[in-house]
Amino acid sequence: MIGFLRVMRAEVVRMFILMRRYWFATVISISIGYGMLITIVFAFMTNRAAVAEAAGAWADQAVNGSLGFVSGIF
Repeated sequence: MIGFLRVMRAEVVRMFILMRRYWFATVISISIGYGMLITIVFAFMTNRAAVAEAAGAWADQAVNGSLGFVSGIF
């Protein structure tokens, strides 16, 4: 059990060192991931609530735009 905790501590320390080294990429990736999560959650909530068709079309457009943005990054 102690060995596992030491390995986990070492991995957390390594993660923080990498985050400090590449702080700009870390902030950008966290913000992109959070924005996409909010967009997808909003799209599913909009479709589930069965609101007006214009809102459903907007949600579909938001999801398609997010997926296009991610595929463009790769």
